[in-house]
Amino acid sequence: SIPGAALFQTSILPIAFVAFALAGFYMVMPNTRVPWRAALAGGAIAALLWLGNHWLGALYNTKVVMYSKIYGSIGAVPIFLAGLYVSWTILLFGAQTAYVFQHWEAYREDLAAVRLDQHERERAALWLMAEIGRRFRSGEPRATPDALANRLGYPPRVILQILNRMADVNLLAHADPGGNTFTPARPLNRVFIADILHALRAMEPAEAGRSRDPAQRVIRAEHDLVVAAERQRSCRCHHRRTL
Repeated sequence: SIPGAALFQTSILPIAFVAFALAGFYMVMPNTRVPWRAALAGGAIAALLWLGNHWLGALYNTKVVMYSKIYGSIGAVPIFLAGLYVSWTILLFGAQTAYVFQHWEAYREDLAAVRLDQHERERAALWLMAEIGRRFRSGEPRATPDALANRLGYPPRVILQILNRMADVNLLAHADPGGNTFTPARPLNRVFIADILHALRAMEPAEAGRSRDPAQRVIRAEHDLVVAAERQRSCRCHHRRTL
C-alpha cells in the first residue's frame, strides 16, 4: 500500500472536500460579493471544526446508548439537538471567519483608532491643516484622505473623521461633490491653532445623553466657561499665530 494513503483518504480528503463545499456555500449564499480567498479561509476553518466534531461522534453514540437504556428511543433526541446545534455553530463560525478575513484591514484600522489618544488626534489635525494649506498656497494638486493618511501613518478612517470635523466648523471645505478632497474654508491668515484644537475638543452638535439633572447643567455651564477661557488664553499666548 502507498504510505499515507489511509491518512489521506480518512482525514485530508474529507477535510478538503468539506472545505471547498463550504467555501462555495459562503460565496453563493450571502447577498454580497465574497472573495474566494475569504470564502476558502472560512471553509477551511469550518472543515477543521467539522472534523473535530466528527471525532466526537463516538462520544455521542456512547451517550445515545446510555440514555436509550433509561429513556428508550426518546433519549436520542437531546443528542440529536446538541449535534444539530454544534453543526450550525460551526457553519456560522466559518461564515464569521470569512467576514473577518475579507475585512481584515477595517479591523486593523479600528484597533489602531482605539490606540490614538486625544493629543495624537490634535497633532494630526494640525498637520492636516498645515499640509492642505501648503498645497493650496503652492497650487499643488489636492491630496485625498487616503494619501494624507499614508503620509501621516494614521488609519484613513481616523483622518477622514478629523477632516470632516474641521469641515463642520468651517476650517475646511469639500473641494469636490464627492467629498474626496478638502481645501481651506477661510483665508490661511485667519486659521488659528486654537480654533483647530477647539474643533477637536468640542462636542459633536448631535450630542447624546443630555441629562435633566440640575447638577449636570451646572457642570456643563462651568465646563463651557473653562473651555472658552482656555481658548482665549491660547490665542493670547500664541499671539494669534497662524499656520
